[in-house]
Amino acid sequence: RVVLSDGSSFHIQVTSPRPLLRLAIDPRNSPVWLPALKDMLLMGAKDGELSKFKKRFSEPQNPEPPKLEDSVTNALETKSVPETQETAKNLLFDFGALTKSSLTDSEQFGSELGNFKSRRAPKVVEREAVVKYEPTHFRDSLLALIPEDIDLEKFWFVIEQNAEKLEYKRYGEPFFELFIVGGLLAPGGNVVDDGARRLPHSIFEGDVSEIKAKIEAIGKLTRRYKYLQRKLEDTLSHLLQYVNKFGENTEKLSTAVGYLITSTSVNCAILSNLIKDHLVKDGVSLQFVTNIFKVYLEEQSIDHLASILRKSGIDEKLLDFFPPNKRQEEYLARHFEAEGLNSLVQYYKKRQQGFLKETVKLELKDMFENGKDSKEIVTYAKQQLSANSWNEPEFITLVWDAMITAVDWGTRPDQVDAMLLKQLNVIEELIIYETETATPP
Repeated sequence: RVVLSDGSSFHIQVTSPRPLLRLAIDPRNSPVWLPALKDMLLMGAKDGELSKFKKRFSEPQNPEPPKLEDSVTNALETKSVPETQETAKNLLFDFGALTKSSLTDSEQFGSELGNFKSRRAPKVVEREAVVKYEPTHFRDSLLALIPEDIDLEKFWFVIEQNAEKLEYKRYGEPFFELFIVGGLLAPGGNVVDDGARRLPHSIFEGDVSEIKAKIEAIGKLTRRYKYLQRKLEDTLSHLLQYVNKFGENTEKLSTAVGYLITSTSVNCAILSNLIKDHLVKDGVSLQFVTNIFKVYLEEQSIDHLASILRKSGIDEKLLDFFPPNKRQEEYLARHFEAEGLNSLVQYYKKRQQGFLKETVKLELKDMFENGKDSKEIVTYAKQQLSANSWNEPEFITLVWDAMITAVDWGTRPDQVDAMLLKQLNVIEELIIYETETATPP
């Protein structure tokens, strides 16, 4: 059943499950079928919601100010005729004031209505107050809390309890400069000398034997306040560039850095800051890292040291700490053996041998892939074996690995067999060579 807008209805057959359909717009009330209805709707819209909206929010026209003659006429009509000349003068003065007042009020009224939108309150943007960065003020505040004769336990209690008050997160680098050097550093690595006293229990104050206890305390502080670890690394990276200016305190700083690296409080990669020309040529960098390695091997094994050197990339830069004219393996071995670091020398030699074997393996792989003659491959392998004094079984394994990696296992089986047979001839010749040149027991 379909019900039209005028209430009439009729029935049709449809597939819709709805039993009743009411039409709001149909040919009896739509302007499309009834053009005359469109004009009626437009006329009714004048008093509708749209007209109310326009009437309320449309910008009114500025009313014209009253003319001077009209103001005077209205004033004469409302006032009595003056009887004396003095009264007439006063009346003319009143007419002028009335006219001026009418013009002023009219202009103000029109200005207020015309500039309705511009009278909105401006948006106020609040800005955070910029606090000046004052390391000297931080130093003075810290020294005010710590007496000169304070013991180490109370010293660290004051340090931990005033972390938020002294804003360690903001002044982390000045804090560690005070903790290590005892004062603030000026540009160039010199300590600021403005009459302030030095911080008690700093690294540079006291004996080398006391450094380990101080480093353990600073480790607890960095584990409690995680953001201080990055500040500590940044401070040390800055200090390591001026180790040549610390004199006898250089050993104390290297000992502290060694303990910090051992406890994983800082990354070993900060040692790259010692690779500076003015530090390397005088041997300062070499002596500094040597002392660090000594401290580390007193606490950990050579395998542990090798691991952190490899992760930080320092293992590839060990020769860079030596002066340019001594960057050879023999000088490295001679220096570290004289310092009692034989395990470090063995590690370095083993690493260099591994790097050399990998290079030879890649060269053999290229020769296999490029189809070089078996005699050429065997000749190159014999040269490398005799030049490096390698163990024969290990070298045969190296050649085998290079051969296997050179085979393209994705090709057809008959081609794989042919390549393997060709390359196995190389292995056979090497084994024969080793058998003939082997020294009898």
